Amino acid sequence: MSRSGTSLLAHVLHALGATLPNDLMGAGHGNPLGHFEPKALVALNDRILESLGRRWDDPRPIPARWFRSRQAYRFMRRIIGQIRQSYGDAPILVIKDPRLCRLLPLYLEALDVLDIEPLVILQMRPVAEVVRSLGDRDGMQPGLAEFLWLRSVSEAEVQSRGCRRVWTSMGEIMTDWPDAMRRITDGLALKWPMERHEAIDEIGPLLKPHLCHGVASEPFEATMPRFSTATWAAVEHGLAGDEPAARAAFDAVRAALIDLDKMHGNYLSALAAMRKPLSWRLSTPLRALRRLR
Repeated sequence: MSRSGTSLLAHVLHALGATLPNDLMGAGHGNPLGHFEPKALVALNDRILESLGRRWDDPRPIPARWFRSRQAYRFMRRIIGQIRQSYGDAPILVIKDPRLCRLLPLYLEALDVLDIEPLVILQMRPVAEVVRSLGDRDGMQPGLAEFLWLRSVSEAEVQSRGCRRVWTSMGEIMTDWPDAMRRITDGLALKWPMERHEAIDEIGPLLKPHLCHGVASEPFEATMPRFSTATWAAVEHGLAGDEPAARAAFDAVRAALIDLDKMHGNYLSALAAMRKPLSWRLSTPLRALRRLR
């Protein structure tokens, strides 16, 4: 999920010996030390979302059946080619892009074709901090940012259930990165080219409090407090290492999201039907005048 410290995590993994893409996206507004994302794959992910009428900041659901379509297959083949081009034959590679929360099924299939085992790190951050950070960087409305967080976290969780995975948080990386890396290393059964003590000089300068964008003292008023509270409770189960509890809690969150999506979809269909008749279109100028009164 965007603004959750994934750039910091990618840098730490690289310091331990993981391979970053050869077309690395550099620093920019909101990420002064760099995004650590593959330019070509990010551009491809944007094109995939655009083909679905979506963008990176659009929290609307992506139909599950689309991932089984011919179009999805063609995009998956392009992902395969770009991974080969961006990473070569690296033994441990880092593919980092918040859009993966929405597009993970395509990447899991591509990695399977490439005979690369996907090792997933679910990097979490409280919704209030993510919302503030998206507002500061992109001017995103709090309600939209909150819904994007809910959608991204819940989809990433369910789509990664078949993978070896570890939960961590931005707060853990900032306060005790050696312990966070130990859990990641053990949980994913990794053997790093570099020892943790050898990477201290490179990692230490990154752990600066002012880089924790989105931290603020003012209270956050959630638009969907029950959703957000239930989702973070599910996340905390994952962070505590209780996978069964995390999955059960996320199942409940997703069931509620599915009901919300159905209600919203029915509303849009009814609205479209209402606006279809000629009388509605002809009366548009009159309604506009009424709103000006």
